[in-house]
Amino acid sequence: MGEEVTRKEGEFSKMVDFLKDDAAQSFIVGFETTLEQATIVHPTVFFSELDPCKSIIDGKLVEDS
Repeated sequence: MGEEVTRKEGEFSKMVDFLKDDAAQSFIVGFETTLEQATIVHPTVFFSELDPCKSIIDGKLVEDS
C-alpha cells in the first residue's frame, strides 16, 4: 500500500506542475491576444511597454521582482 501511495503522490505532483505551467501559458497567450486586438482597435496607441510581468507601483510600470 505504501508504494501505491508514493506512486499516486508522484502522479499528483506531476499533474499539479503540468497545470501550473498550463495556466501560466494560457495567461500569456491571452495577454498577447488582447494586445493584438487592442492594437487593431487603437492603432495609434503605444502598447509595447505592456508586459504581463510588470506591475504598477506608485503610478509607474515596473518589473515584478
